[in-house]
Amino acid sequence: MVDELTMPRYRDWSPTCLDPVGLNADSGLGDFFVFPVSRTRDSDLLTESNFDAALKALGGESKSVQVHRFGHWGPGWFEIILISPRATKKLAIAEELICSLSDYPVLDEEDNSRREYEDTIKNIESELRHIGKTLPDDIAGKVFSWLWDNEQREVESVDGGGGYPSEQAIRRALVDMGYVHNIEDYAGAIYIEFDDGINALVEGELDDDSLNLLDDLYSVVVELPDRMQMYLVQSDCPETALDNVSRFLDGKYLRAETPKKV
Repeated sequence: MVDELTMPRYRDWSPTCLDPVGLNADSGLGDFFVFPVSRTRDSDLLTESNFDAALKALGGESKSVQVHRFGHWGPGWFEIILISPRATKKLAIAEELICSLSDYPVLDEEDNSRREYEDTIKNIESELRHIGKTLPDDIAGKVFSWLWDNEQREVESVDGGGGYPSEQAIRRALVDMGYVHNIEDYAGAIYIEFDDGINALVEGELDDDSLNLLDDLYSVVVELPDRMQMYLVQSDCPETALDNVSRFLDGKYLRAETPKKV
């Protein structure tokens, strides 16, 4: 006997308490059981993984196992898995899956880990676009491996997605692996201390004219641990770097000096 508290009939089910139960249940789906893992446009990686893992364990879509999508006023759409009351073997599998989820929230650890890794790689690739230097095609995977070995917290899952390493952590990985210069050893480095205008540079909230100025720079911005508002900007020509930086910040830097190479 199916526990209808954990796997209700479709005629008694609704996605939220604000929705009508059993929408279009008179189409022949009313007696079908609703598997308690659905997904929406906004589902996180684990939900997506569990949905696909459950569907796979149930043998995929068929007359007795159906996936239905509905438009919704909240997340845009949602999908559910319906199981025929006559498919006793499928229902037994579904109950085993529900029991498994009650003990541990992941149906397929390998699949979920793969999704987290791929999402983290995409996030690393997004941050790498800010580096301003041509890098190997496989650099995102190398950065992930370096962070996993050295700064694992940077690649831990965040808010239901993959890891989202900071640009500073990615730069540290690139420096350590030899893909970019250590800025403190670079003769053309300029030390610039900014006021609140630095936030625009760090967060990328720049207008098109400012971004065009930055295109002329081979720049690296690093937050120093002992001076929270001290940053390093690297350029082949210190005078040009300072001029461009001061122009896009409208002269909001406080002071600048050219250090000697150590």
